[in-house]
This record gives sequence, structure tokens and C-alpha cells, in this order.
Amino acid sequence: MSEAGPTGSGNCDRECRSGLATETSANVGRRGRTSHPAFDARDPLLDARADGELDLHGFGAIEARSAVRAFLESWRRRKAGAVVHIITGKGKGSAAGGPVLRGLVKTLLQGELHGMVSEWGLDDGDGGYRVRVR
Repeated sequence: MSEAGPTGSGNCDRECRSGLATETSANVGRRGRTSHPAFDARDPLLDARADGELDLHGFGAIEARSAVRAFLESWRRRKAGAVVHIITGKGKGSAAGGPVLRGLVKTLLQGELHGMVSEWGLDDGDGGYRVRVR
């Protein structure tokens, strides 16, 4: 029996089965170049279409806190499991010299609003959060 297992072809070793591809004759293309393995890098939260969006540009910290709470409560009543996008911006226009809203929203999601959300994460552009409401 080969290391590839009883049904394996013997072209992949233990590392290949665990997701680390190795260069074997099965991975070499017609021109002698090795093909790259395809990894599944999809994230259901980031890939899901947003049901709603809250843009906090221009909000102060106090306004943003109540707006985020109201927005999440609204979506929680409207559609359990909804994916929403909370846009904080990157903080480049902040008078405080750095991002304020991004940290505020993160603190809210980790703390007092934790019970309203099932999962959350930074969006692809690092200018907001994707949130799945409970």
C-alpha cells in the first residue's frame, strides 16, 4: 500500500492530502511548469450580499454609538441572520489624528452589542465591518 492510501494514485503524498500541494508529475503542466493548487479562500460573511448598510462618515463618536445600536436592532427585528455592512471609513479625515469610529464600532461589537450579532469581521477594504445579526 502506498502513502497515498488504498484508493490513491500514489502521485500525492501525505502533505498533498492535508492541503499542502507538492510538486509531482500530476501537478506539472504541458510546458513543464508546475500548476498552483487551488485553495478555497471564500468567507461566507465577506462573500454574502449585504442586506443593509450604515455609513458612519461624518458621525461623531456619540452619534455613531446610537446609530449602530439602532441599526442593528432594526435589522435584528427585520431579518434574523441578515448580513449588514457598517462603514466606518479608515479614519484618514479624522480630526483626532487617527481612526475613531473603527475602534468604537469594534468595541461595541465585542462588548455591549455582542448579544445582537452572531459574527462580524473587517470588510475587504478595512473601512468597515460586515456583521451577521442574530
